[in-house]
Amino acid sequence: MTVTRILASRALQILRNEGASALLRHSIAFPVYLWSQFVECGSVYLYEYDLVSGGMPQSRALPESYMLHIVETNEEADQLAARGFEDLRTRFIMARRNLNRGAVAFCVHEGRELANVGWFGLTKRAKDCFDRIPYSVDFEHGEASTGGDFTAPGYRGKGLMSYCLGERLKYLQERGYRVNRDASRTGNVVSQRVSEKFAGKPRARGFYVRVFGWSYWREKPLERDCLRPPESRP
Repeated sequence: MTVTRILASRALQILRNEGASALLRHSIAFPVYLWSQFVECGSVYLYEYDLVSGGMPQSRALPESYMLHIVETNEEADQLAARGFEDLRTRFIMARRNLNRGAVAFCVHEGRELANVGWFGLTKRAKDCFDRIPYSVDFEHGEASTGGDFTAPGYRGKGLMSYCLGERLKYLQERGYRVNRDASRTGNVVSQRVSEKFAGKPRARGFYVRVFGWSYWREKPLERDCLRPPESRP
């Protein structure tokens, strides 16, 4: 499917499900999204997940109407779409490229509708598809990276992001990976809460600037105790 067809299909989907005002909002936001693919800066917290100790909480079960699908290739995405499930590639124009480059999508469908998507990568090329923040991941020695989380507006607040992250971490554990890493923007409190459920407090804070092919990265380790509110310190 070409990018033009994907955009047209997505526009019709928004118009049908969310109305003309939502389509206008998405149309205004889209050029900003495109620009962010080339020029971006921000501050993030870095999280490290210990996949060896086995001390992370288990994901809670979802209602029977929800189904988790692991999509590793475009062929698998084709098969899922042929079964009538919403194709993540019609919602995310870069998903086809992501799958071609080795990124893996965990898709949560409610009925046939796509409710939540999260990604992981086992190489730098795969990670850069969904997370271009240049923090270090030692892919050659048992480390992985998660990110690119999205929950459809009608499904937010239902714990899907937490469930999807937990399932990805379990998948990595079962395949012998020892560490997972990801980043959460300092202003994204929801994402931070989900990360801290599995990884604890952030280990570092980073600042980055990315302009086309050039990037700058500065990272500062954090003392875990200093992240607690003053009244809770000993």
